[in-house]
Amino acid sequence: MPVTADCHLHSSHSKDSDTPMRDMVEKAISLGYTEMCFTEHMDFDFIYMPDEEPGSWEVNTDA
Repeated sequence: MPVTADCHLHSSHSKDSDTPMRDMVEKAISLGYTEMCFTEHMDFDFIYMPDEEPGSWEVNTDA
């Protein structure tokens, strides 16, 4: 049975991916996906390490 969905994706709106959402959607279409769900980070209480920028694990809603 082929995989036609991915329900845990992060795009460039989250810190742990730098791939634009549009590129991910286009790739999914080319692979025959019928469903996908973006699960961007919005970690208000994330404990940042000294070398991390505060707020960097919050989703970029302006983007």
